[in-house]
Amino acid sequence: MQTNHDSLIGKTLRGKYQVISKLAQGGQGNIYDAKDITSSIDKRYIVKQFAPTYESGSQLQKAQELFNQEAIILQKLGSHTQIPQIFDYFTENSQFFLVQEFIDGQNLQQELDQKKYLTESATIEILQDILRVLQFVHQNNYIHRDLKPSNLIRNQCDR
Repeated sequence: MQTNHDSLIGKTLRGKYQVISKLAQGGQGNIYDAKDITSSIDKRYIVKQFAPTYESGSQLQKAQELFNQEAIILQKLGSHTQIPQIFDYFTENSQFFLVQEFIDGQNLQQELDQKKYLTESATIEILQDILRVLQFVHQNNYIHRDLKPSNLIRNQCDR
């Protein structure tokens, strides 16, 4: 089942989240910038669209189960101050969507590309920050399966 994911720009999902722009595309789907048009508060969100491939209804059902499990885990992990909160998750037109807190900042890969190198103390500080979050994740019996610099965002307001 193929769909044109860019067609989501300008669309409203779940009657609530208006997709503003596409921020990234990954192996498991797309990431969009969105806003809640039902709220008088001007707040940005990240909408992650998961686009699993499936051949049958049973595969779609299994994908739905795994997606729901993942969303429940993310709700639990979102209680940590350095992990984005999840606000909503839903299925629409056999596609899976997760709505998360927007983190204003740049990812670690962008930072490394700009700086070219880091001092030993800066490297240790970054690794300690990452390890504290991973310790929390592991204490909750979860393993992050896609840990890489481009998935680590340093919040602009508190670094």
